[in-house]
Amino acid sequence: MDLLEQFQRRATKIIRKLEHFSYESEENEVMHQEVWIVLSIRETGLAVTFLVSAEALTVEAPAQQIQVARGRNATLHCNFHTNRNIVAGDFVVWRKLLSPIDAVTRYLDGGVQYGEGYENRIQFSGDVNSGDISITIKEVTMEDNGTYVCSVRLREDPPRKSVIMSLFVLVAPSKPDCSIVGTPQYGQTINLTCVSQEGSPKPKYTWQSFNVHNEPRVLEKTEEDEPAYVEFEYLPGMQQVPSQS
Repeated sequence: MDLLEQFQRRATKIIRKLEHFSYESEENEVMHQEVWIVLSIRETGLAVTFLVSAEALTVEAPAQQIQVARGRNATLHCNFHTNRNIVAGDFVVWRKLLSPIDAVTRYLDGGVQYGEGYENRIQFSGDVNSGDISITIKEVTMEDNGTYVCSVRLREDPPRKSVIMSLFVLVAPSKPDCSIVGTPQYGQTINLTCVSQEGSPKPKYTWQSFNVHNEPRVLEKTEEDEPAYVEFEYLPGMQQVPSQS
């Protein structure tokens, strides 16, 4: 038996052990990374190399953050890639973190399941069998804000792989309600408040103060998160003007 034949037999035994190990347990930590075994021999000018992939499944999201105006449709893009065959029992699941609902939607053996409240609002918008497992949520609301997880499990290519992305629903700030807290009398300290009932992201307010001559007056507080307010000593003729940002 020549040197090359001995090497090939030894490499074949190692490869078979690797394949058995790779697909027997998907919980093993080694399975969470791509493992490449390189076997080579160099003797009298002869070089032979074997490359063995112990895992091929990858799941990707082209965008980690998606921003969509309220009332529009939002597409959460997700794709998986594998060099294994797609077989019965493989499945895809979308979840929303910190949600009481177990899953937003599932895909299993060509059938689609929906979480409570998503029956007529969500659909797989790509070709799942080709690896496009993107979903579209119709007419998003503020309740759709949050972090989503796209997971794929293939029987022929364990373990399960996942990717995370965030959906931000944008809402223009509503007209602020402004009020005076305190008695607007000379020498008294009062608070001016300004609150918008809607706004995503949360609106911020910048206050400007003018004296009786319409000249800018410096305020100690110039910017606050909602509810916005400013505290100062009341003097007759002063004007305070809030603006949103």
